[in-house]
Amino acid sequence: IASNKITQVVFTRGVGLHRILGTSIDLGIGTFIDRIATSICEILSTPESQHELLESYNTNPAHERKMPRDFFKFFGDKNIYGGEILEKFSSFGDYAQINYSIPMIKDSSTDMSYTGLLTSVKNSLKKDGSSEEAGERDPSANHFLLDAAAACQYSAFKQIDVKTRRCMEILKKVNSQSKTINLAGGCSHNKTFYSFMQAAAKDYDHSIVRSARNQAQDNPVSVAWMGWEYLN
Repeated sequence: IASNKITQVVFTRGVGLHRILGTSIDLGIGTFIDRIATSICEILSTPESQHELLESYNTNPAHERKMPRDFFKFFGDKNIYGGEILEKFSSFGDYAQINYSIPMIKDSSTDMSYTGLLTSVKNSLKKDGSSEEAGERDPSANHFLLDAAAACQYSAFKQIDVKTRRCMEILKKVNSQSKTINLAGGCSHNKTFYSFMQAAAKDYDHSIVRSARNQAQDNPVSVAWMGWEYLN
């Protein structure tokens, strides 16, 4: 389950038969993403900063794929979630340009954490993403924002990937009947997260399922869908 309030790896043997193998000890992945998306949107809140980003990105010969002129039309849309916003920004960034540490990667547990990564990303956004010390915005800060979006998204979801694989190793050792990775929560439709989970499913010879996008934003609906699929 990867949603706003909850990030958990749950082993389900049947209806009502659940065991939590790993959980976030502070923030849910969705809350982390929402806060980063909000910070980036605040930096790019003016038409001038938005125009600068489009111009500096699209005039860079290294960028074969150009940002559309109406890229920022989603600003002000109350029906769009932070996850969608961060994914839009990250699609034009390069996660390899910034090395955000993957949280709890050296910890042998199956639990997850996001407060440290949140602090690291927000501090970097203040330092390198909103440079206005000389009264003029540094154009290089624009590209940093896109790379930061991609890099923090990568690190956040990579942590879930590592912890999920660790949980699957535990289940493998005890000869569990686990056969399918069921994704629940709004993050289940994030392309980066889904690619991680697809790879894990392939490596452990599991199938992978997720509810439709219009159901994924509501945890009870998403979980109920899984139960329906299981029973039918």
